Amino acid sequence: MEILYDIIAAARASARKTHLMYMSNLSFKQLDVYLKFLLRQSLMEERFDIEDGSKRYYVTSKGLQFLDLFENLQSFMGNAKSAELETSTFIASPENTDTSKIVMQQPMS
Repeated sequence: MEILYDIIAAARASARKTHLMYMSNLSFKQLDVYLKFLLRQSLMEERFDIEDGSKRYYVTSKGLQFLDLFENLQSFMGNAKSAELETSTFIASPENTDTSKIVMQQPMS
């Protein structure tokens, strides 16, 4: 969720793919996977910018709602992750929309 938040937040005032990649600290291939998910979910949209001849990404109203909800959740949680979450690894992919298959693994001691 934080990665999705980072990408959407980076595009608040529109952004090119390279900017999104740097702001979200993802590789080009990783960003492609997440962008496809965000576009499919209508959280962002892609438009061609005639002035500079590049694709730009914009946040939709649904994306702005996601940002607001995520920020409220962070505020509710006190902006601090619990020790359990910091030492856990979540295995999930934006390609897998079946949330029943999301697994939380505890690191081995």
